[in-house]
Amino acid sequence: MAIIRPFRALRPRPELAARIAAVPYDVVNRDEAAALAAGNPLSFLHVSRAEIDLPTGTNPYADAVYEKAVANFAALRAMLQPHEGSIYQTSVSPEDEETLKRALSDGVSWSPETPPEA
Repeated sequence: MAIIRPFRALRPRPELAARIAAVPYDVVNRDEAAALAAGNPLSFLHVSRAEIDLPTGTNPYADAVYEKAVANFAALRAMLQPHEGSIYQTSVSPEDEETLKRALSDGVSWSPETPPEA
């Protein structure tokens, strides 16, 4: 039985969305992320690539980076609002079937042994 639940999220306040939105962390290197976030303390890159707020050369997997990400997210949290949840439809080309499988698996619980929720 498949169970599909709405994805609950924190969303930026509408008037701040453009300033908070950022490219995915894995499509930019440290220097590119720093350049994109320069002058914008609300950029989510300060969370997803927190090493940009530490000295150049800091290991991106160092504990200090994760601690900085937590601190940056805490500061950004006031700019976000809870969202009750939505079901999202993803469209991908047949050549990108693995991406579709991953996208769907993030929001779906599926097991023949799973009883329906009451």
